[in-house]
Amino acid sequence: MLSVVACAAGYVWLAASSMHAEEGVWRGCLFKQFFHIPCPACGSTRALIALCQGHWKESLLLNPNGVLLAVLMLLVPGWILLDIIKGKDSFFRFYLWVGRIFIRKRIFIIFLFLVLINWCWNIYKGL
Repeated sequence: MLSVVACAAGYVWLAASSMHAEEGVWRGCLFKQFFHIPCPACGSTRALIALCQGHWKESLLLNPNGVLLAVLMLLVPGWILLDIIKGKDSFFRFYLWVGRIFIRKRIFIIFLFLVLINWCWNIYKGL
């Protein structure tokens, strides 16, 4: 159920961000507003919007997380719906499997390192 809410929230966030960005009202990242530096995920929404507009290179340069978000936003709702229709729990089992993977210290450190590299890149770009 939480995944369904998260997916819906993602689509609402994307729609709201797209509308308000064009009006010049969008304030963006709260982390950046408070600390005056971009967060590790800064640019993800803009990257996703650029990707939806067909601007692949711009999307990747803004934040590679945009591609990951796009894949998740396309696959997860259908996967959950398919599980509901078939009465299965394959998405939940996948979610638990990913949790078990990230609990491994080596995997977690690699993931953390990638996040930190992305964060440094965001700061360097002045995002």
